[in-house]
Amino acid sequence: KTRLQQVCYTVLETLRWLSIMLFPVMPDKCNELRAQLGMPALLPTEQVDLWPSVWGGLRPGTQTQSGTPLFPRFDEAQERSILERLGVEAPNTKRNKAAAMTETEQIKDDVINFDDFMKVDLRVAVVKEAEKVEKSKKLIRLVVDAGEAEPRQILAGIAEHYSPEDLIGRRVVIVANLKPRKLMGLESQGMVLAASDESGLSVLGVDKEVEPGSPAK
Repeated sequence: KTRLQQVCYTVLETLRWLSIMLFPVMPDKCNELRAQLGMPALLPTEQVDLWPSVWGGLRPGTQTQSGTPLFPRFDEAQERSILERLGVEAPNTKRNKAAAMTETEQIKDDVINFDDFMKVDLRVAVVKEAEKVEKSKKLIRLVVDAGEAEPRQILAGIAEHYSPEDLIGRRVVIVANLKPRKLMGLESQGMVLAASDESGLSVLGVDKEVEPGSPAK
């Protein structure tokens, strides 16, 4: 209870200070505030003498008064009227709502159904070779066994987080049916999956000796 009383008094005393310091620019509002604090109104001639310098000017036992909000919120019609008087074009609420609806629809469009997910060929692959790509700070060239007749080459942007020798022998998860593309003049035949956050990046893998080429579901 004592702590609550201290907090309430601090808030009210702060408002008293503000009513004095802001009086030169908002005299009417500051006097409205002072009336609610149970204090007499200020006059411009008194301003110099009453500039706050001592904390605790609000005497204990002062009776506060309820009142209307000093700065009530405008409804849409009031806002539009004020902007029109100022010669400013009012925002188009319908347009804003339409934009919000479009964003919502875009979020829905980002959701895929199960059939689309099943088109992605995720497999476990074992890293057989790994080396940094020349003239690249991020890329490592991996040769992986994905359970196929021939090993495949994948370029992964993980060089800032892993050294090549740390990757050899690892079982990683790859996207096997990604369209091949060239990076730094080398063809990448898939993608190694990884997770990242503020602490860094971690290549996704499996915790058992799963056979290369096993599907990840």
